[in-house]
Amino acid sequence: MITTQVKEEATEMTLQEIVSKNIQIAMIVANKNQQSIATALNIGRSTVSQKIHGRVAWTLEDIEKDAKFFNIEPAALVGPQGLEPWTQRL
Repeated sequence: MITTQVKEEATEMTLQEIVSKNIQIAMIVANKNQQSIATALNIGRSTVSQKIHGRVAWTLEDIEKDAKFFNIEPAALVGPQGLEPWTQRL
């Protein structure tokens, strides 16, 4: 019996990349900038930039605080479907 494995597509995003992308979308929809995120997370603006660009990982606490800041569910930030179900609240 011969079995084959299908390789996953190289374009699949990591959870960190999904969170970064969804936070960027939320920032645009809510007309917020990195400094406003930094203030909400009580971290420096450069740290927010590093998180968005994947050099520093988002923590669960970051995701919770960002969700509260944008008035959305944390699932909106970690879901690959993006913010579709939640953007009406922004």
